[in-house]
Amino acid sequence: MVENSTTKQEKPIASPNLNKTWFIVLPLISLAAAAALLLAGIIVWKGNQGLLQQNADEIVALKSSLTDMNAQMLQDKQVAQKQQIRLNAFLNTQSEDNINWQLGEARYLIHLANFSVSFEHNVPVAIELLKTADSRIATLDDTDFLPMRQALANDITALEGVPQADMANILLQLNALGDQINKLPVISTPNAVPQAAPPKHHHQPGWKRGLAQSWQELKQIIVVQYHDQPVGQLITPQNRNYLDLHLQMLLSQAEWACLHQEGALYTSSITQAIEWVKNYYVESAPQTQAMLSSLTTLQGQIISPPLPNISDSLQIINTLLDNLPMVKGAKKA
Repeated sequence: MVENSTTKQEKPIASPNLNKTWFIVLPLISLAAAAALLLAGIIVWKGNQGLLQQNADEIVALKSSLTDMNAQMLQDKQVAQKQQIRLNAFLNTQSEDNINWQLGEARYLIHLANFSVSFEHNVPVAIELLKTADSRIATLDDTDFLPMRQALANDITALEGVPQADMANILLQLNALGDQINKLPVISTPNAVPQAAPPKHHHQPGWKRGLAQSWQELKQIIVVQYHDQPVGQLITPQNRNYLDLHLQMLLSQAEWACLHQEGALYTSSITQAIEWVKNYYVESAPQTQAMLSSLTTLQGQIISPPLPNISDSLQIINTLLDNLPMVKGAKKA
């Protein structure tokens, strides 16, 4: 009982002045804390405002950059469109130039083919030239040029139907005949036989004596030639050279006519050569018979057959080139 009372006596008793102090201090502390919190909030708010302003500036700058990029893209697109237009125009120009070039080359080849047929009579070369011209036009792959190709096909077919002689073989045969000329036996003349003086008939009338004298003179002029076999003295070397050279000239003339497709001159030269052999060489001799047989075969060769007119394809391509700009304009429309 004593201890409890003692314990109760030891508890401190709050002072009225201390309670008053705390009553005053606590509100001040709370006010200070609130002020601190307010200041901190203001600082934070200002910081956020700065960040927001910075972000806003960045957004404005980004929008400006996007606007610039859009403007640049639009400009680039316009430039690209202009370049595409220029490229298309260039390609069209190149296409037109290519067409003009191909058709111009084809026309030149057709010109050469017409020249080969008309002046050189060279059908194989003309056929190759026309085929080359057709291949140039075929590369264009345009249906507008089909009439041109049809005309070329008609001309090529017409030329391929022309019979062709073996010129090389004809020239070789003529050259071989020329080497055989000096082996041909020529027709000879009889030896001059001394004629006995006619008997003098003093008692004959004058007209008979004149007739006999004329007959003797006539027999000296007339020379009988035997074609079956040579008889008597041969022709002199000078005359033989003349005969051989003339025959060689006729054969050479036939060779030239063959090379230049001169049919009339070729036939005339071979015909004259045949007549010359028959007139001045022993016709019954084997060498002469072989010569005449070869010449007769060559005489039947046609070295310049009638040639077709291939000017249609040239006229068509000339018309096509004249109307080409009009055709292109119709296509573009």
